[in-house]
Amino acid sequence: MWNTERNAPWGSAPDAHEGTDAREATLLYAGMDHGEGVSPERKLMTAVAVIGNTGKPLMPTSPYRARRLLKSGRAKIYGYRPFTIMILDREDGAVQEIEYKSDTGYLHVGISVCSKKHEFLREQRDLLPDEREKHNDRRKYRRTRRNRKRYRKLRFDNRVRKSRKAEKEGGVWLPPSLEHKVDAQLRLFTQACRVMPISSAAFEMGKFDPACLKAEESGGPVPQGVDYQHGGRYQAATIRAAVFARDGHTCLFCAGG
Repeated sequence: MWNTERNAPWGSAPDAHEGTDAREATLLYAGMDHGEGVSPERKLMTAVAVIGNTGKPLMPTSPYRARRLLKSGRAKIYGYRPFTIMILDREDGAVQEIEYKSDTGYLHVGISVCSKKHEFLREQRDLLPDEREKHNDRRKYRRTRRNRKRYRKLRFDNRVRKSRKAEKEGGVWLPPSLEHKVDAQLRLFTQACRVMPISSAAFEMGKFDPACLKAEESGGPVPQGVDYQHGGRYQAATIRAAVFARDGHTCLFCAGG
């Protein structure tokens, strides 16, 4: 890491803040792009990503040093998601071990990029909650567009389904809604790797079994195999009948039958 001086490393103490104040630094960060689905109060970037003039990721620097580099003409803005600058007179530099950490939620994804002593980026990305409805709308518009073509030849076995194509390639087919979640995780990880020297990554994936948790709470046996199909509404014609069977045909208010 290198300072604004030619031979001073980034880790060294910077010069006195000449004519700069906290408001100017705040305005610099307020002007940064917070990304799609990211609100300003959910994002905290305590450093600016830096890359060399060959595109190699270097250690992030502070907003103050990044501002001085931009004003002196030694750097230019490379990207906004995350905010990245390119050093024009340097190709390489010493880097440290940086880890990418992600909490892979279904709708909310928590991201942290940090080293052993410092956290460079902390944000929350909100994924699309209506991915299935968007695919249904696209299917509707596609069928309407095809129906406008009166003399179009009928489609007959001229395409390969994604499930069949995935099986031929040795992969696993996922529904479009789940495939979007996986692609979003890969896209966020790739964006961070392009501008930061990430050496390792950790993804938190929580798996919950409601049937198993309910059995442990009630002291019953752990469900196995077909037991997962025998839930609270098993062999119940309606929800009303299932509620009566669950409560033993007893009123919860007066405890009467």
